[in-house]
Amino acid sequence: MVLAEYSNEQVDVSKIIKMVLIHDIVEIDAGDTIVYDTKMRALAQKKEMIAAERLFGILPEDQKKIFMELWREFEERKSPEAKFAAAIDRFEPVLQNYLTDYYAWKEHGILSTQLYEKNEHIKEGSEEIWQIVQNIFQEAKESGEIK
Repeated sequence: MVLAEYSNEQVDVSKIIKMVLIHDIVEIDAGDTIVYDTKMRALAQKKEMIAAERLFGILPEDQKKIFMELWREFEERKSPEAKFAAAIDRFEPVLQNYLTDYYAWKEHGILSTQLYEKNEHIKEGSEEIWQIVQNIFQEAKESGEIK
């Protein structure tokens, strides 16, 4: 809600909140996989689809349809809301790493090229947030913490 003003486009904040929560419910059930592990991410996508079908299948049909549509919209990142939700979803772990002296990135041997590759879609939701993220990546590289 606080960062919505930095979206590239006008967005429906309540829809974004729903999308992010639904996305996270599926990840909680399927297990969250670090985005930089390409091999495991491919498997995670299948697990997440199964989890979404199972979780939302518990609901009445009308709710299942709404939740599945929101989940798919988030995953496809085509609407302004989905682009911004995805940007926020990636911005949060960037901030976590920044505030913990890049702990997870160092722990997993993440390279600066990986940081840019896996987070570049942030700019589709917010150019301003992407600028901040790039500054964080540059600082991490210049400090020698990330190769």
